[in-house]
Amino acid sequence: MDRMVRAAEDLLEERPLDAVSVAEIVRRAGTSVGAFYARFASKSDLLAAIYARRFGAEATERSSKYLAEFAAREMPLEHRTREVVRNMVAYFQDNRRLLQEMAHVVGGREETLPTGSRELRAHRAAFNDGWARAFLAHPEQIGHPDPERAVRFGLFVAAAACRDASLLGEPGADDLPIDDLVSELCRALNAYLPGAESGATAGRS
Repeated sequence: MDRMVRAAEDLLEERPLDAVSVAEIVRRAGTSVGAFYARFASKSDLLAAIYARRFGAEATERSSKYLAEFAAREMPLEHRTREVVRNMVAYFQDNRRLLQEMAHVVGGREETLPTGSRELRAHRAAFNDGWARAFLAHPEQIGHPDPERAVRFGLFVAAAACRDASLLGEPGADDLPIDDLVSELCRALNAYLPGAESGATAGRS
């Protein structure tokens, strides 16, 4: 099973999973088609195994430890923002192929989704929660009248921009180069998060 997951992960870096056959996966893994279907119902289930391998308990534990240490560090808001944005961009770029494939199945109905897509949603929520806590550990840096709302909205917008740049195009092919994406997202968050009322509550009346 481990050999098949590794083989599929390598092939996924070359082309989409739809363009990879089960026969090709097992040939590279040195096993058989029968062995594949004894362990996976489909290539979607194999995709879930790849995801679990890359973002399993060990990776989550490392990430949680780093985020706890990061949240405890004293630094100006602009430095905190740059660290978060750079890590966010790197996450989407480094895992672009896998996340592209997972995005296809996440669009399906909940009852038909393979386990891995639900894991993706849970991982994404934990990912965002970790970064939010890193900001909210220092609420005095957030001038918005609702710090948690502001942080979560800011991270949502930043993640959406990173996801769009990473998943919808090849690295470096987007109109906005990656370094510029980092700079402009930092500029936007550093303008938004320390802000006072600035019309943020106007829609509540």
